[in-house]
Amino acid sequence: MSGITVRWLEGERITTGGIDDLAHARESAPWVWIDVLEPDEASLSPLAQAFGLHPLAVEDCLHYPQRPKIETYVSGLFMIWITPLAASVP
Repeated sequence: MSGITVRWLEGERITTGGIDDLAHARESAPWVWIDVLEPDEASLSPLAQAFGLHPLAVEDCLHYPQRPKIETYVSGLFMIWITPLAASVP
């Protein structure tokens, strides 16, 4: 399974957890940020169910690389972007 990091605001502090913390984060915070590293079907399935993700959005996550884009759905925004990797210096 891929690496999933969930971040949310508790008071004035940003809290970090995993997929098991998602329900708590959604109940207690005005926003939730989720990072998914190397997504696969097993990791995206609970996220798709929790957020009602459109099947095409899930498919985009499974087929790397995708062009950066923002798509609007009834339930929210879906964003894909590629972050530049730091070049290693010998």
